[in-house]
Amino acid sequence: IEFRWIGVEWDDDRLADAHADRELLDATQLVRFVPPTPLLREWLAAADVFVLPSREDAFPLAAVEAALAGVPILCFRSGGIGDLVHDDAGAMVPFPDLEAMAGWLIDWHDQPARRAAAGDAAQARALANHDVRRHAERFHEVVIRRFCGGGDP
Repeated sequence: IEFRWIGVEWDDDRLADAHADRELLDATQLVRFVPPTPLLREWLAAADVFVLPSREDAFPLAAVEAALAGVPILCFRSGGIGDLVHDDAGAMVPFPDLEAMAGWLIDWHDQPARRAAAGDAAQARALANHDVRRHAERFHEVVIRRFCGGGDP
């Protein structure tokens, strides 16, 4: 098991507490900080689970990216993330129930088919409702054609 925090620079001052906790818990082999990368979708697709530890986030795009990569989402029951996760594309637990989060991680580790099914559901929902191409098509249909009288994009 390895936890990767993707998108942060090692020397970012905002990580001071995370670095301290990592050292305190002797988790240097367990927790990796990965700098921003243009290969984000590949990193996410290589993951077994995407954990969103935020207490509150209106609708986190990082979770949408993970879902598009076919990865199930594990998060707290808060914000708009429920619109993506529902009951089949991952799991939501009450804040701050870390034991429940750990339980889901263990369950998915022991039942890879169940984890894969959640990832498939996440990907299907993200493609159907949150893919930028679908939004662009809908924007063109509604705004350009109806209000501007435009034709093809």
